[in-house]
Amino acid sequence: MTGLANNSADLPGKRLELLRELVPKLRRVAVLSHPGNPANSIQLKEAEGAARALGIQLEPVPVRGPNDFDPASRAVHRAHALLQLDSPLVTTHRVRLGFLGNGRIDMATRVNQLKAIPLFSGLAHADLQFLAGQMDEVSIPAGTVLITEGAGNHVLFVILEGVVDVSVGGKYRRTLGPHDFFGEISMMELDPATATVASRTPVRALVVSHAQFSAVKAHETVMLQLKAARSQRLHADRKLKE
Repeated sequence: MTGLANNSADLPGKRLELLRELVPKLRRVAVLSHPGNPANSIQLKEAEGAARALGIQLEPVPVRGPNDFDPASRAVHRAHALLQLDSPLVTTHRVRLGFLGNGRIDMATRVNQLKAIPLFSGLAHADLQFLAGQMDEVSIPAGTVLITEGAGNHVLFVILEGVVDVSVGGKYRRTLGPHDFFGEISMMELDPATATVASRTPVRALVVSHAQFSAVKAHETVMLQLKAARSQRLHADRKLKE
């Protein structure tokens, strides 16, 4: 089950596109919403239009009060992924859905998450705020291939929890865990991925989609950090081949 919270009134379509990038074979998505919230009704219509264009089947999961969350949890887990439309009711009771407890995160918390990651720890607060605004948080089940060597990649991943295995040419190369990142080389070079990355355990990660990365590329300070990281990764890979 891949989970993604929608924290803006006009982004459900983009969130579905991101879920499709993460899971190319995605076919069925549960949509958690509060029918009593007018904004959710608008978001749901936008999501339905985007789903038709992407060939995704939406399964609305309405919650009208606290007693609806236990049956909603069962319905959500039958889907391949989740799109959570933000509302006070959902925010208050989402912990009852288990894996949704990590859904929407306020800007201060996201900035603190990024500050704890060595890749971004040297950035100024304003730079961290900018980067936080370009990221989404996803939950990924174990055994998911996130990047395939030789194929295109459209997502930069920063791991918050869990571990992934990296292989090159079918051979194990390394394991990455919390605060590690991957996908930066293929995102920046627009070349086929240089390795295959698969989740060994359930993973919670921050992600930057290709569309979001377009904004990041215009931010000089953040790009300097990413370019330095890319150079270090390429150097390490060359050393392993020697």
